Parts: sequence; C-alpha cells; structure tokens
Amino acid sequence: MKQNMISANQFFILILFTMCGTNMITMPFSLTNQANQDGWWIPLIGMIAGLPLVLLIITIARWFPNASLITMLQCLFGHWPGKLAGVLFLFLPILIAPSHMDFFGSFINTNILPSTPFVVVITLFAAVVILAVYQGIETFSRAAELMLVFFLGALCFFTIFLLPEADLGFIEPFFEQAPSQYIKAVLFFIAKVIGSHAILFLIIFPRAVQDKKRGEQAFIKGYIVACLILFIATFFSVTVLTPEVTTITLFPGFALSQEINIGDMIERLESLLYIIFYVTFFFKMTIYLYAISITVAEIIKAKDYRPLVIPIGMILVALANTENQNIIEEYDFYYYGSMILIVVIGVLLPLCMFVVGLVQRIWKKQPIFPRHTSSRASGYSEKNHRSSAR
Repeated sequence: MKQNMISANQFFILILFTMCGTNMITMPFSLTNQANQDGWWIPLIGMIAGLPLVLLIITIARWFPNASLITMLQCLFGHWPGKLAGVLFLFLPILIAPSHMDFFGSFINTNILPSTPFVVVITLFAAVVILAVYQGIETFSRAAELMLVFFLGALCFFTIFLLPEADLGFIEPFFEQAPSQYIKAVLFFIAKVIGSHAILFLIIFPRAVQDKKRGEQAFIKGYIVACLILFIATFFSVTVLTPEVTTITLFPGFALSQEINIGDMIERLESLLYIIFYVTFFFKMTIYLYAISITVAEIIKAKDYRPLVIPIGMILVALANTENQNIIEEYDFYYYGSMILIVVIGVLLPLCMFVVGLVQRIWKKQPIFPRHTSSRASGYSEKNHRSSAR
C-alpha cells in the first residue's frame, strides 16, 4: 500500500484530539469518584507516571522507522505469531470504538437531540468518520489543523470565564483518601489517556510522519498538552461544581458550560462545549477506524485499505447499537471490561515488543537507541522486515 505522509505538527494535533476526546467530558467524574476533592491533581501525577509508556513507544518506533505495526510484530515475533499479535491488537479498537460511539450517541440524545433515534445519531456521525478515513490520513490531518483554532479558542474562552467562578476552598482538605485510592485513580488515568492509545499511534508513527525526530517531540508534546487540558477540566469541575456535584454528574464538562455567566447577559454557552467535544471525538473515532482498516488490510495483504472502510464502519455502528443495552452495562465496560483490553493489548503487548526487541538488539550488538536515519538509508524498510520475519 502507498503510504501517505503527514507533518509532525499534524501528528501532534491528532494526538491531542485523540487523547482528549471523551476524556474531557468524563474524566473529572471518574477521578473525583476515586479521589474526591483530590482528583484535580491526579492528571499531573498521571502525566509523569505515564511518560515511560510514551518513551517506550518512541523507542520501538526508533527501531523501525519505516515499518507498519504488523511488520514490526512480524519482525519481533515471527511471521505467523506476528500476524496473530496483529489480530490480538484489533480487539482493542474494535471493542472500544463502539463503546465510544455509544457514549457519543447517549450524550447527543441526552443534551442536544432527545427526540432523534439513537441509531440515526451514530449512523450520521459514522458516515462522516467513514468519509474522512476514506479520503486518507493527509486529508483528515489537514482538517485537524483547521479545527485546532476552534478547539483552542473555545478552550481558552472557557478557561478565562470559569476562573472567577472557581473556589479553591473546594479542594480542601488535602490527602483525605486512602493511598490506594490515589494509586487507583492515577493508574486509571494512565490507562484511559495513554494506555488505550499508545499502540494505536504505531499505526501512524513513525511510518507516516515525515520528520521522525520532530515526530518524537510531537508525540511527547501532544501527550503533555492533553494531560494539562484534562487537568484544567478536572480542576474546574472540582472548584466550580464542587466535588460532591462532580461525583454524581456523568458529564461534568457539560455542567461547567452552564456555569458561565457574563454580565447576566451571556449564559449557558453549551454550544462551545459541543464544538470542543465534537471536534476531539470526531478525530478520535477517525484514528480508531483508520487503525482498524490499515491493520486488517495488512493482515490480509490487501493493496488498498479503502474498500474495507465502509464495511468496517458499518460493523462499528452495529456494535455500538448492540454492545451495551443500558447505562449499567456501559459503566461496567468502561471501568472493567475495557481496562482488561487496555492492560493486555495497550500495555503488555508494547512491553513484550520492547523486551523482545531489546534482547534482539543486544544479541546483534546494535544500539538500543539508534540515531535517526533517512528513509532511504534506513535498514529497517518494510521489505527488509518481511524478509527477516520469514
């Protein structure tokens, strides 16, 4: 398959949108339920604690600068074991993406279009995502660049006008919970922000990023900025809504938009939240569908992934409509079922890739962290990987 390329800046934006996504709406609720009023600082600790996983992915990418994820797996584990690992990887986006679509449909039905059937909402949304993925990574990456202005503008507006409403008294007393609760909250944050997305980015990075070195910097910057945005969302949820309200509000981010009051003339600016949520969630789902389509195409050795986009998108819509029958099932999958997938596929699989690759490089007396090489000069082309995998 011909590989289209994106810039490091576009990669940064895709990381930012993907990691924020639904987390901006739900993460304050999850963290305050585990750490109560101390939930506001969990994103900062989680950002530091999750950085090694980012560096691990960057190291793997440095080893294989021009290879796809399937090629990496085949080189590390062998031809057929690598393909089986690729099939295992597919369980992560195929099962989690419908859950996110279900959440999106529920959010829209609850807050914007209560009379519109759920299946119509997610079908129309999926149609736009399918179109974006069909057009290719260059197209939706450029669209992400255009949307960044609206995203940051709405975010800055919220931050400025929520500051007067913040009451720092709500973050006291400090460290009231048991240490196990804080550890649980930090691990949850790491799993949902980077654990569920790290291996997905190996579909794009480093193969589809033009400047590999700047791509590594973009990866780290995107991760840090996303964590800081989630910190802001959680901080305002605690200091504006109060911890008690945040713990019982499923969409704290939506409730925050209702607290803005500018001179008793401009109130209830939910439309700005819709912009932030829709933009981030759209690109999050685009990455999921793109990752599934590319991986399936490489496993079956298809020449182009595009013929697979529509049927895979239809499957995701069907799963979103049937995967969770009620809010209880959705809650259980979000906190328990998805965590198993994230730990096994999002954390343990990259860790196994790193350990096997590390042993191979030590055995072959190759540098553990090699220098950047150009695409032509690199010895890690896709053809070489396939040859070595055999």
